Order: sequence, then structure tokens, then C-alpha cells
Amino acid sequence: MTDIELGELERVVDTWFGDTSWEFPCSATTHVRLSIRSSERGPTAEQRELFRKIRSRYESLWPDVARKLLGLQRSIRTAGDLATALEPRLLLFIPGVVSGEVFDFVLGYEFRDEKHRPQAVLSPSAAGR
Repeated sequence: MTDIELGELERVVDTWFGDTSWEFPCSATTHVRLSIRSSERGPTAEQRELFRKIRSRYESLWPDVARKLLGLQRSIRTAGDLATALEPRLLLFIPGVVSGEVFDFVLGYEFRDEKHRPQAVLSPSAAGR
């Protein structure tokens, strides 16, 4: 399925997956890998609206997200160093599930370097929402 806003999406079981542009210099992000749980008709209007809200607020969310990520990776000292340590792809799960708890969305980050390789997943509450 090709979606004007979300890009090319592929459905696997009950989830739509896709990649779309997500250019944010603050986090050195270039694209987002989407994971949207929805019916065979595709993402709902509410899920699309949530995507738009996250995109429009991402820069203002970044300082809290960066603080949490820096807390997880003590060897990285600054938000600037963090941006270069992260993969340029953001992971966005709508809805998101962390340790069995369901959230409206979850942001996921991966570190480039093997010594930082564990994936960091932040729910909205963890990001200071």
C-alpha cells in the first residue's frame, strides 16, 4: 500500500510497516521506521493524526528524550555526541508496548557503535510527555 503521508507500507499479520522521511538535525534523524497496528484497511485517521502530532512536536520532545538516552548510555556525554552515536533511523510504534504496558506510541533508538548497541525504547511517559 502506498500512502501519501506515511509512504510505502507493508502489512504483516496485524501491523503495517514502512519507512518515511524524518529529517531532524537535533537528533541527526533522517527517516523513521513505522510499525502501526491496524486493520487490513490501513492506519486509522486517529493514528495518522498522532503521527502528524509526533512529527510536529518532535523537536520539542527531543531534549527530554536526549536526557533519558544519556542516562542510559553514561559513556556519551552531550546531546551532540548522542546524535552522532545514534543510527539515523527512528523507530516509531503506534500503539507501543513496553514490558506488556500499552502506550499511544513508543519511540525507539539504536546506537551505531557495538559498545552502545542495545536498543533504547522510550514510552511517552519516559520521554517526559
